[in-house]
Amino acid sequence: MYRNRINHFLCYLLILCVCLCGCAGQDSALSYIKRGSGDLAALAYEKEVAGKAEMERNFEIALENFLTLARDELNNEKMSLSQAKGILDAVDALPYSVLSDCESVISDFMYLVASKQSYADGLQAISSGDYLSGYRYLCNVIPDDINYNSAQNQKNAAYTNGVDPVYDEVTRLTSSGDYQSAILVINNAIDTWGTSEFLDGLQSLVYSQWEDAVLTQAESAFVADKDYEAAIRILQLSGLNSERVNSAIARYQAYAPIQLRELTPTRKGDQLITSASYNDAEDVNGHQYLSDAVIRPWSGGPRTAHNESELYVVYYLGANYSKLNGIIYRPYSSLSVSDESWNAGTAEKIYGDGVLLYDGPVITRNTYEEFEFQVDVTGVRELKIVLLGVGFDQYAYSSPLVCMANLELEP
Repeated sequence: MYRNRINHFLCYLLILCVCLCGCAGQDSALSYIKRGSGDLAALAYEKEVAGKAEMERNFEIALENFLTLARDELNNEKMSLSQAKGILDAVDALPYSVLSDCESVISDFMYLVASKQSYADGLQAISSGDYLSGYRYLCNVIPDDINYNSAQNQKNAAYTNGVDPVYDEVTRLTSSGDYQSAILVINNAIDTWGTSEFLDGLQSLVYSQWEDAVLTQAESAFVADKDYEAAIRILQLSGLNSERVNSAIARYQAYAPIQLRELTPTRKGDQLITSASYNDAEDVNGHQYLSDAVIRPWSGGPRTAHNESELYVVYYLGANYSKLNGIIYRPYSSLSVSDESWNAGTAEKIYGDGVLLYDGPVITRNTYEEFEFQVDVTGVRELKIVLLGVGFDQYAYSSPLVCMANLELEP
């Protein structure tokens, strides 16, 4: 019986030693981590914990509890940042399997360490006048950091100090009318500091001021003599592409003249042609005109050569235009007509609502000049053009003695 008691005692003692050795191994590795000794912690883990499933799990639980507590101490400034970095370095020396199983706790601790470092670096940068670096550092302070609210206040102050010179420069540039440079300064600030309500608002304000200035300049150019081209040129050269600018361009474009050929005749005599052959689209001086922009008389024979009821064309203007511009010329083909063809003469007449508005020059065999004309058609609803003058060569082929071209209407 005595011998059995001794055997039981020895078994209990052996079990206790094993347990104590296991705890000692776990505590040994963890104590090295607490002291920031990564190599020793890794050595102790491999020697005393690795390969023993229960001890590995107990170590991971102990490590997670320790890191959770260390994170709280760091956040409440009961642990120094350098001590926390030493712990992280030591943990990083442990086997990957440990790091993987404790990844969440390790990451939380790591993020807080980085946040504390960013806060310290941000304050140091601001104190040295480097507001941009301070602002960027403080942007990395996480909400879980006890210094988060302080970091936000310091960050906003750094932003204000850094952006104030931008506002001053923009104000100086806009005062001198250099809006494009002002926008460039704001864009550079956005690239540097990031977008913000302040910079976005400043950018919108400058664009609005720029648009106002350009629109005023364009209107001044237009009012002088309805110079729509100058107004459009000012708007396009500004480089602005906004609804206001595009709307103004469209408004000025409405003042551009249109070619009469863009309108469809409402009535036309059979002997008046609203296009020309090659020879008829060239005057006696060799000047060329667009063939579809030429109005010319034509006749199948002398009997209808000067019949006004056959040589007219009518367009509906609807009182939408103020002036009709054009040119009258003697066509090159008229050089071949007989002298007798000129005896009947030529005529160019323009009527507005039945009223004669223009009576053109008489073209003769000695005419070698072109005649530009402008007719006031304000309020005219129906425009009628009459061209008389057809000659014949020795083979009885007809040719116009007079033509009109480049006809355009001004709004």
